[in-house]
Amino acid sequence: MQLRKSVLLVFMIIFFVYFEIHSCSEEFPVAPPMTVEQSEDNIYRAMDVCFIDDTTGWIVGSDGTIASTTDGGETWTGQLVELCDFRDVQFIDENIGWLAGKDGALFNTGDGGLTWERVVSGGYPVDEDFSKLQILGQSLGFVQGFLGVYRTEDGGLEWENHWLPFVPYKGAWSMSFIDEHSGYLLGTRWMESDPILLYSTVDGGVTWLGITEARSTVLKGVLTIAFVDESIGWAGGSVVMKTVDGGRTWETQLESAVIREFCFFNELTGCAVGGGSILKTTDGGATWTDIAPDDDRIVDLRGCYFLSESKGWVVGLGTEKTVGTRLLLNSVILVTEDGGASWTITESSYDCTEKLLLGENLDSY
Repeated sequence: MQLRKSVLLVFMIIFFVYFEIHSCSEEFPVAPPMTVEQSEDNIYRAMDVCFIDDTTGWIVGSDGTIASTTDGGETWTGQLVELCDFRDVQFIDENIGWLAGKDGALFNTGDGGLTWERVVSGGYPVDEDFSKLQILGQSLGFVQGFLGVYRTEDGGLEWENHWLPFVPYKGAWSMSFIDEHSGYLLGTRWMESDPILLYSTVDGGVTWLGITEARSTVLKGVLTIAFVDESIGWAGGSVVMKTVDGGRTWETQLESAVIREFCFFNELTGCAVGGGSILKTTDGGATWTDIAPDDDRIVDLRGCYFLSESKGWVVGLGTEKTVGTRLLLNSVILVTEDGGASWTITESSYDCTEKLLLGENLDSY
């Protein structure tokens, strides 16, 4: 008899607990757990790409995200290098590479990117915003910051800047070195109504001379430059322009464009990327053809790298999407093996929910 009462009491307790749980779950429904997880293989806001051969390459983005591949981009392995917003990556061989980005982010590696070491030098402000690298061997290299072009002769141990703006909100925007001696710099350092925008050097950036004909009224809408020799070069931004006399005169080739970066193979053939376009020319820019695939995943292309006229990669920002309560921002990676006649597109999703909750501007770059 006592056993029956005990069994009955146990069943009553179980029933009561079940009823309470069931009632609470109806009044306060619990959302199912999210299955989207942030992975180190995800690139946040892909900005630049670099390959040293058909198989080995790197992509950099914001929040310290880097990805590398050893199979031509079929698979990528990611890593995080501090919380830096990277803008450029360059490798001179399979071991030695460089990263540059905002807020003094300058890193190098000697083991193929397995480990990265921050470069600390008194030659530039600690909060300098770096945007472009041109490393010309084991010792000589240049990194562009807003306040000028910094030069190293000892493999990056020490840097010196010989181009300084006169006012804080003027600065350097783009650079293009042809060899260890000759190069061009786009930027302004004058408080004038029509300042000089293009400077040249013939001594490896030790001295810079303004090209007086290349002023803001001439290079209106220009944000980036690329020279193939001391005479022939292109300028891009909201337009595409060309010079054949070292920047003294310019011809407008496209009156409306979105150009982030050029990649020229010679004086005739090259590409320009930006927005949703990949523009290609085979006649020195007399005609430009958009060879980007018609794909909604492409939103804002930022960087390109071509090993040859046939093989190349393009990276940039893609679409946003929501998964449950999560906000994901995609980066896109495009690869071609036939000069842009066809493209393979892959995406890398980055969870931006926390950034959105913190009120960060996801369109600030």
